[in-house]
Amino acid sequence: MKRPLKWLAGIAAGIAVLTLALALAMAWWFDADALKARVETWVENETGLALTISGELSPRLFPGVGVRVGHTALRNPAGFERQNLAEFETFSLRVKLFPLLRGTVALDQVTVEGLNVHLVRSGSGGHNFDRLLAPGKRADPPALLALGRVRLTNAAFTYSDELGGEILRVTHLDLRADPLADGQPAALSARFQLSDSEGGVAGDVSLDAQVSADLARRVFNAQPLAARAALRGTGVPGGEIQIETSADVGLDPSASRVSVERLRLVGESPAVGDAPLAVSIPKVTLDLNAGSLSAAQIALEVAGLDMEGQIDAGGLGADPEVSGSLRVSSFSPAELMRRLGRPSPNFLEARLPRSVRLDASVSGDGRGLTLDPLAANLDEVQVEGKIHLGFAPQWPLAMALRIDTPPVTRRNPNAITLRGSGRAPEGAATYQIEAMELTLGPVTARGEAKVDTGGSELTYAASLSLPRFNPRALLDHLGRPAPETGDPKALTRIAATLVVTGSGNDLVLEPLSLTLDDTQITGSLSVTNLSGEAPAVNFALRADALDAGRYLPFSIPGSDNNTSGGWLLAIPKSLNLNGQMNVGALIFGETIVNHVQLSARSRNGRIELQTGAAPPHVNPGDRVASSAAPRPAP
Repeated sequence: MKRPLKWLAGIAAGIAVLTLALALAMAWWFDADALKARVETWVENETGLALTISGELSPRLFPGVGVRVGHTALRNPAGFERQNLAEFETFSLRVKLFPLLRGTVALDQVTVEGLNVHLVRSGSGGHNFDRLLAPGKRADPPALLALGRVRLTNAAFTYSDELGGEILRVTHLDLRADPLADGQPAALSARFQLSDSEGGVAGDVSLDAQVSADLARRVFNAQPLAARAALRGTGVPGGEIQIETSADVGLDPSASRVSVERLRLVGESPAVGDAPLAVSIPKVTLDLNAGSLSAAQIALEVAGLDMEGQIDAGGLGADPEVSGSLRVSSFSPAELMRRLGRPSPNFLEARLPRSVRLDASVSGDGRGLTLDPLAANLDEVQVEGKIHLGFAPQWPLAMALRIDTPPVTRRNPNAITLRGSGRAPEGAATYQIEAMELTLGPVTARGEAKVDTGGSELTYAASLSLPRFNPRALLDHLGRPAPETGDPKALTRIAATLVVTGSGNDLVLEPLSLTLDDTQITGSLSVTNLSGEAPAVNFALRADALDAGRYLPFSIPGSDNNTSGGWLLAIPKSLNLNGQMNVGALIFGETIVNHVQLSARSRNGRIELQTGAAPPHVNPGDRVASSAAPRPAP
């Protein structure tokens, strides 16, 4: 028993003597200033960036061999002089002693306190870290027997975009990683705060994982990796969201490849009520060497809305291109708005389609995103075509759509073609359509429009031009008979220009200019209470000359249908009609009556027309009274 104890005591004494000898030797030969100079020179030669070690540099011998470095800063390249690229308060590195004596490097512990990294993109598009990524500047790390404990305390990362004026910050970063041995799992955790300079997003983020590695092949796996985030800000949907995600992640640095399997993300936000956001992707592959990313069988659910698709991207980091597909299952817009906590007004809900679904192929690059072909169904209405959204400050928008409504006859579908281009400004509530073309059979309307969603209700303004067309040909296209007229050449030429303004409840056409065959009509028309049970139509029109006998078979005053100097037409009982038309010359066969005023109002589902002389002081083009506030035309 005494002999083993003596052996142990001898070994311990030998270790103590060896450690003391190494300590005395290092204290004798260690020159901190010379080592600082050599390290600073080596870094500058390798990267072209100046390194300054202003803090103390001292060796460490127990319980392992290492070094502790005080405040150190890596300078920015020319043109980025405002801040250092990176700096830290203290850095400690320690390797295990006995493996080192056998000629093997076994990292024991790395500790960094107060690390600050400032990444910047200049106004010319260059980055302050471009030299670190230059070919020949990236050396493969030495083979390690094991990765030791890592501690990162109170670190911060900042990305500033001088070109776009954006700043993204990661602060109060604390990272803990347990020693990683070959094939053995180790715990990894990180906590940090995220924010941007615009107040669009801010919050707390945490990450936890069990990490394993094949150190010889330098392949790492995190199975599982779990992350949580509590975010808030104007750029967050609903202003606030809680996110939890999990996945199995594989990292192969030598092949520059990242794989993510069984990705699952769940989010909750006041904006979506009780229906959470859920994303599921079986596999995502990112190849940094090829600059490609692929993800298939993507499933997304938000507020009960189900979407699925796939995506392939290439040219990442240089000239990105993306392609894929998107499918939105049938959903009710009104129900979706209720789930989002924004129920639609009654008048709008009655006009919303009961069921909507969408299929589209998606492609894009650094200039914009295109949905082509696009196919959608809104109840029985089918929409086909393409939409392109450009990535620019004004978000240029272009569309070409064919809209098929339920056909009146099998021979004549109600096909509408819509083409347009405009702008959808980022962060703004006003949408501008600069070139709009709407075609229905032989009729094509052109114009421009503006929609404002920033107020308490949606408002719009549009100027439209309707070139001359034959209304009889339009009715034939729609499969409907043309009305009988006294003159078969009547109702064969119509053209119009008008300005439309309104909201969800009101509509105003002013000024209105209409050519009906040989008659010129000007004035204004308004429709109010669109959401109510009794909408009101008001008009004030002026016609130069109207040959009444060519059109509807009205009775001449004094006939059996005459009532108190007027005559009646049946209309819906809910319509509230009131207005007048001043006619310069009213023609009945061989009879011409000058300066005639036609007044119309509805009563119990019938229109009562009255005739009289137009007073000289009345301006037939006076504006119609309306509750729809006038809005400027585009």
